[in-house]
Amino acid sequence: CDAFALICGMLFGKHKLIERISPNKTVEGLFGGICGAVLGMLIYGLILNARGYDVSLWQFCCIGAVGALFGVFGGLALSSIKRACGIKDFSKILPGHGGILDRFDSVLFVLPFCYFVIAWIL
Repeated sequence: CDAFALICGMLFGKHKLIERISPNKTVEGLFGGICGAVLGMLIYGLILNARGYDVSLWQFCCIGAVGALFGVFGGLALSSIKRACGIKDFSKILPGHGGILDRFDSVLFVLPFCYFVIAWIL
């Protein structure tokens, strides 16, 4: 999701998503990220089906789309916290990347989503 969002945002990004919170995120990047996540889950579902597991490709695509949205919410939530605290980065370990926490900000929202989806399926 993040890789597709970055690429689509850089290539096609014209409309800012929420500029005051995260000035580099674009609407085009958001849709590119969702498409990338759906594509990734579709490929994963096809691989599982080819290996003998009976999974619904439709459900996997929906999980990818919703998971991508949760990832964006996680990124925006932590960016909002940074803006409220008046800081640019959470650490200086990865200069120019917003710190270590910015590498995992989407996971904070996606992980609980995945947990509940797996608990519901099983």
